[in-house]
This record gives sequence, C-alpha cells and structure tokens, in this order.
Amino acid sequence: MTICIAAISERDKIIAVTDKMLTLERPNMTTTFEISDSNKVCDLTDKTLALFAGDVIHANEILKRTKDKIDAKKPTTVIEVANMTNEAFTEHWESVISKWLTLRYKVDLETFMKNQQAFDSDLIKRINTIVADFDIGVQILIAGIDNSPRIYQVDNGGMVVEQTPLGYACIGSGREHATLSLIESEYNSSFEKPKALYSLLEAKKRAEYDPGVGEHCDIAIIDGSFKKYDGSVIDKVMETFNKSRVTVQETKKKYFTEIKSIKGV
Repeated sequence: MTICIAAISERDKIIAVTDKMLTLERPNMTTTFEISDSNKVCDLTDKTLALFAGDVIHANEILKRTKDKIDAKKPTTVIEVANMTNEAFTEHWESVISKWLTLRYKVDLETFMKNQQAFDSDLIKRINTIVADFDIGVQILIAGIDNSPRIYQVDNGGMVVEQTPLGYACIGSGREHATLSLIESEYNSSFEKPKALYSLLEAKKRAEYDPGVGEHCDIAIIDGSFKKYDGSVIDKVMETFNKSRVTVQETKKKYFTEIKSIKGV
C-alpha cells in the first residue's frame, strides 16, 4: 500500500520519491494511514539509501538489522549493502515465522527443518505449505553509488534483483501505474536532475490512482552524498509541479477545441 521510486539521473546521481502512506499488516486486517513525519526513505551509508513498501514494523526491523551489519562490516559497494539487506530480511523472516510456529505448533522453524522425520506426515505438509507461502509483506529498494549508480530490489523471495539497466525501479501497490508513467516519459538514466525529478513526480501522481497511495511525498537524492529534501523545498517543488499540470490541462483543452473544429469530426 504505497509507492516508492528510485531512479538514476545524469548517469551519476540517484533520485528517490515516495509517498507517506504507512501500512500495518495484521491477521485478517490491513491498516493504512498517512503521516507527515513518515520515513520511508533513509540513508544506509553516505552514498546508499533504502526505500520500503509494505508493513512498517517489519520493514523498520529489517533496516535496523541491516544498519547493524553495515556498522560491523563497513561495505564499500552497493551490492554489498543490498546483500546485507537481504540477509537481514531473511533473518527477520525466519524469526517471525519461527515465533508463529512456536505459538501454533509448539515447534520453532529450525527444530522443524532439522527433524521433519519425527513429525506426523500431515503436519509436515501443513507446516511446509505455511513456510512456502509465508510473506511478511515488505519490499525494499537499495539504491546508491560506488563506481557508478546501482539499484537493487529485495523482497520476500530471498533474491537480490538488479534494476540498474532499466534506470529506475518502483515498488508498492502503485508500482504498475508509476512504471507506465515512466515508460511514457521515455525515462532513461541520462535525464538531467530537474527533468528526472519531474518525471518521478508524474509517476508518483499516476500511482495515486491506486487507493493505497498517499498524496504527500518525500524526496531524497544522492549527489555526492545522501540528502533528504526538507519540507519547505518539497512544498516549492510541488507548487511548481502542480502549476505545470494546470498548464498541461489548459493546453489539452485548446487542442480538443481545434480537433472539434476540423470538418468531418
């Protein structure tokens, strides 16, 4: 229930845009709410950022584990950070499902996996199905710069998927709308920063067709180092962006009238 977009700009910068909608996943219930002080984009190193979509509690725990790994190992490349995030994701996933199995079946995940032959065959099938389908509802983008900009996606499947060749990546419930918008803008990693930011804001606006995407946004950039825009800058950027949308609509109306005046239409 959200939209997060990371993109390469000018072939040596990273721009990220998110909404401020937060999600809490609980059994038989999903709660979404938008707050001004949400933090869905954060720096992991001076030149690497993370964006998350999905359950805010699980996502924050994964990123906390990731930061602990970064502090201990001091990675120098974006792929190292992405792999550490994936390790943290897997560790948290295993912790959550292990607690759930212990409450439900009085056996933790490690004990079950090592001693399946000791359990009833129906129970083995049941637990294996639960494990295979267990999803904590989190997606994470890792974007940053080492020798060049890189973008990776990490999710419940335990895979790190590089999105760098595309020049951008979108996660969250609004990702399909946002991706279509970026395709229409012919987005590529050579876009200058103002053009890139405008295209990402267009994509974020398109993503709002999804009811789980909020109206407000955060903007962050890695240009030498990580910087998150403050509220006053974002307000000015959005004011200019919204003015342009009014101009576009007025231009469309003008040409609608011209089309109407064509004989035979």
